[in-house]
Amino acid sequence: MGYVIDNTEFRDNPDVAIGITFPFNGSGVFNSSFTTVDQSISNLKNLLLTQKGERYLIPTFGTNLVQSLFQPATTELKEFINKDITDAISYWLPYINIIELLIRTFEDDPSLETSINVKLKFSIDQTQSEESITIIASESGIEFLKGNNEA
Repeated sequence: MGYVIDNTEFRDNPDVAIGITFPFNGSGVFNSSFTTVDQSISNLKNLLLTQKGERYLIPTFGTNLVQSLFQPATTELKEFINKDITDAISYWLPYINIIELLIRTFEDDPSLETSINVKLKFSIDQTQSEESITIIASESGIEFLKGNNEA
């Protein structure tokens, strides 16, 4: 059974970190996050970049976003990506509320011949602010842009 953690130390002391940010590329130590928004975005990136079956003993954690790169750019692919991301977030990160999920492929924009762009606008339960990230999946990997940057 779950229990409530007293988090007054985090609210009253802005110098106490609440987690580590993604990617894990600090010099000698992990970079820390000090806000729920930053930590939520790091958790979201971690979820979306993890392939299902990759986590030991948690094979359902993650998405199939990477495998989507090698599929034909059709309406069915967009529906699959939408369902995959929505299901993963609602199960693993239920405190993130999806406001808008836009998926662009070659079908929408011929300049996206070898990439898929996903714009995700969301809010976090504890805050009233709206955040957005753009996910660019291409042959060179997956990249994230924070904010309203267009890909």
